[in-house]
Amino acid sequence: MKPVNEKASLGQFHKMITCLLSKYPEMEELLNKEGSQVLIKNDERLVKEFILFVNNGGMPNESHMICGDVQPDLFHPQDGYYLKKHTPQPDFPWNPKKISLVPLIKYRDHFASKKGIINGWLMHEYFSKHFSLCNGCIADYLFDFRYLIPESWKEYPTLFLNTIYGKKYGGTENGDAYVRFMGCDYENHWDRQIKYFPKMYLSDDIRFCGRSFKIENAMVACFK
Repeated sequence: MKPVNEKASLGQFHKMITCLLSKYPEMEELLNKEGSQVLIKNDERLVKEFILFVNNGGMPNESHMICGDVQPDLFHPQDGYYLKKHTPQPDFPWNPKKISLVPLIKYRDHFASKKGIINGWLMHEYFSKHFSLCNGCIADYLFDFRYLIPESWKEYPTLFLNTIYGKKYGGTENGDAYVRFMGCDYENHWDRQIKYFPKMYLSDDIRFCGRSFKIENAMVACFK
């Protein structure tokens, strides 16, 4: 099959969907079915994944190349959330050995008061200066392919600090900011939760279905 240019329009993909889906059932994971019509989502990350699929001769993306320079998933955009600050990263072939989970509590003195109040912007500044932070694109990919997530990650909430969200009220932006955590409940169900960012407490709970963690137990995902 002729390679697909990354700048190709979505129309090119639509023409190939039916035959690819009939030949390769695994493509179902990359598609959204609506009745008898099969559509590819208008999503840069998904389009890149599809390009990898086609250019790899119609085989799955075995290397699990994560596109770090596209817009990550929006968290409940219907509720007013939008992308406030996002730092793109080079495409990254998934390898958990290349990711370091840094305990948030270890560096609390640099951004939290003695009463355990976290200044989120100071936290972001400190970790950005001393670590190579992972952005939300990695969280999105791992959530789509949950079997890639290391078993050890189930024991704490993981924070992807290089993507920050805002929230509009009545269509108007304000100073609110939110970060996203990924975590696992007691029944091995992965979930993503959003948390108000400028002011958090180390003792705050963050819940994933029926399981609750303390913010002080969070890990910050960083590249080694």
